[in-house]
Amino acid sequence: MKLGEIQPEGWPAEYTTEFMNVLNVLGRLVEIEASQAELLERICSAETISDDELREAGAFYADASGGESAGQAKLLDE
Repeated sequence: MKLGEIQPEGWPAEYTTEFMNVLNVLGRLVEIEASQAELLERICSAETISDDELREAGAFYADASGGESAGQAKLLDE
């Protein structure tokens, strides 16, 4: 069976609704692009936080043995 054979023959009303929703989201993203660019610049130019500071703040969760998960240890070693 080809993809074209499983599509409806017409454009259902729900397609229009979904299409309008997508356009609405895209429009809103365009509206906030400038503020998001400013936020990204502030984040990228800010001082970084060390893994020790994050660990002290409790940002890492411990596995059942009380240590960090393998994924966390690998991430911190890179």
